[in-house]
Parts: sequence; C-alpha cells; structure tokens
Amino acid sequence: MSAKLVDLRTNQEYPLKDGATTIGRAPDNDVVLPARSVSRFHAEIRRAQDGWVIADQGSTCGTFVNGLKVEGSAALHDGDALRLGVTPQLPEGAFNLVFHAGPGSGGLAARLQRAARAIVGRRKVESGRMVFERGPELLLVRLEGIFRKPEVDALAAGLRRELAERPLTVALDLAGVSHLNSYGLAVLVELAAALRERGRELRAFGAAGTVHKILLMPGAGNPIRLCAGEAQALEP
Repeated sequence: MSAKLVDLRTNQEYPLKDGATTIGRAPDNDVVLPARSVSRFHAEIRRAQDGWVIADQGSTCGTFVNGLKVEGSAALHDGDALRLGVTPQLPEGAFNLVFHAGPGSGGLAARLQRAARAIVGRRKVESGRMVFERGPELLLVRLEGIFRKPEVDALAAGLRRELAERPLTVALDLAGVSHLNSYGLAVLVELAAALRERGRELRAFGAAGTVHKILLMPGAGNPIRLCAGEAQALEP
C-alpha cells in the first residue's frame, strides 16, 4: 500500500505522489476538495528524506493536523488526522482526512512512542491508542482509531486512574476517532455525570461524521460539553 489520504466521511482514497501532492479547490490539484472554505491551492504534501511533510500554501482557513494549526509545515505520521476548511460555521472542517504512510511507517504504536519521547518536561503516558496529557487542572486525552468495548473500557479505566488523586476537568480530542458506538457514549455520559457531581466537566472536541452524531444523541440532557475546538476545550 502506497501513502494516501482517506476521507473519513466518504472513505474516498487519494494516493500520494513520491514527489509533491497538491491539495485545494482548484481542479488542477492532485487532490481536489470542492468547498468554498478550501483555498484554490490550499496545501502540499511532500515526501522528505525522513518521512512526509505537509505545508500550508497560505490558505485562508488554515490546515490542521491532529487539531493543531500548521504554521508553515509539519511532519506527518501514519494515522495523523487532517482537517481543512475550518470556519466558525464549520468548526470541524469541510474535510476530515487521515494520512496513511504505507509500508515501513512503523504503525500507530511507533508513532505514539516517537511522540512520547519528544515530550520534555510534560507528563505524557501512552496507553494503546490513547495519549494522556495532564496539566494542573485539566487532563487532555488524544484518541485515535476505532473505539469499541475493549478500547472504551481501557479509556474509562485510564481516566479513573488519573482522576483518583483529585478531580480534573477532562478534554477528549476525538479528531482521530473513526468509530464510537452507543456503548462508548453510555460510558462517557456516566463519567461526565460523575465529574459534574464533583464540580468538573467532561469536554469533547474534534468529533466528525458518525462520531459527532453519536455524541449528540443524549440531547439537551447531555452532561458532556461539546466544544467547537481545542482552544475552547482547554479553557480554564
């Protein structure tokens, strides 16, 4: 399998060239994303000596990798979530794509290990497809992949361990989650209700497609606070 982008909403695949692959609204791009919030020549992905790099081409609405805005260029790793066409009306972006590096990438586990080793002066713990980042008052959990019962149970156990010492507000980055079922929703609602009783919140951001619809199911009584983006979710 060569490197490619996969649209989370449609499952459409976009193979990447060994050189540069251009992304934008204009029809002469390699990857054409027809939305007004996507610039005519929005971004470019290029194979570098030690991996893949995405560069924003001065787009109006920006390019986001795992919820972080790309300033100039950023390295890409297998499983990274790309978001393009982000506006106040479309906080989750007009397009949500996943980067797959192809053979020799080392997989998601290797990527998380590299990310953990790169952290200096921060407590960051790997657990499967989850990365926990703990601050003074807030626990940020970045999730990726498919979350069925085993993964949800592991997430709940990890959260309970982290919250055992003292209550923290929890923010879940769901930009990289491709599947969450009703069991996962029920567990998150239960955790959110328990946090609310302790004067804290369970916040979620970055969800798209079916995952976002699942989170909306409880309606007005939802104890999970759905945030427009990472900045809002990390507010004190």
